[in-house]
Amino acid sequence: MVCRHRRLGRCADRRGAAVDQDIILIGILVAAAAIIATRLLGLVLVGRLNLPPYVERCLEHTPGTMLTALIVPDIIEMGSVGLTAAFATVLIALVSRNMLAAVFGGAGSAAVARYLLSAI
Repeated sequence: MVCRHRRLGRCADRRGAAVDQDIILIGILVAAAAIIATRLLGLVLVGRLNLPPYVERCLEHTPGTMLTALIVPDIIEMGSVGLTAAFATVLIALVSRNMLAAVFGGAGSAAVARYLLSAI
C-alpha cells in the first residue's frame, strides 16, 4: 500500500506502529518497576530504622492528615452542599461510631441538600 502523504510524514507503516507500541509497553513496565522498588525500599528502610518517639507520633497522624488534605478541597468546591454533607458525616460518625453509617449518611445528606438547594 502506497501512501500519498509519505513526503509529509503523516503515514506510518505497520512496523513503525508496532515499535511505538513496544516502546510504550516498555515504558509502562519500567514505571511500574520503579514504583514497586521505591515502595519496597521505603518499607524495608522504615522497618530497620529506630525512629525517635516524636517522629513515630507524627507518623501516626499521617493517614488522617492525608485524608483531610484530599477531602477538604472538594468540600470547599461543593459549597454549602459540601459543608452540609461534611457536618452530617462527622455528626453521624461521632454519634454512631459506625463508619458505614457515616458514609451513607453523608452521601444521603449531600443528595438531600442538593435537591433542596436546586428547588430554591
